[in-house]
Amino acid sequence: MERRIPGIIGFDLPIGRLEAKFKMGQDERHYDTGGAIRVLEQNDPALATMMKAHNAHRQD
Repeated sequence: MERRIPGIIGFDLPIGRLEAKFKMGQDERHYDTGGAIRVLEQNDPALATMMKAHNAHRQD
């Protein structure tokens, strides 16, 4: 680590654009997503509601 520190250079980078995606379990098995939603209903109901909405179309 000490030999690498001299080669590290700090810099500022202005943000020109920011893109974000919601990953609410759509790519996971429906069984696993359902389990996460059930736990979140007890701990974070708002997030559980959002996950339900993002997965409502799923038929699997």
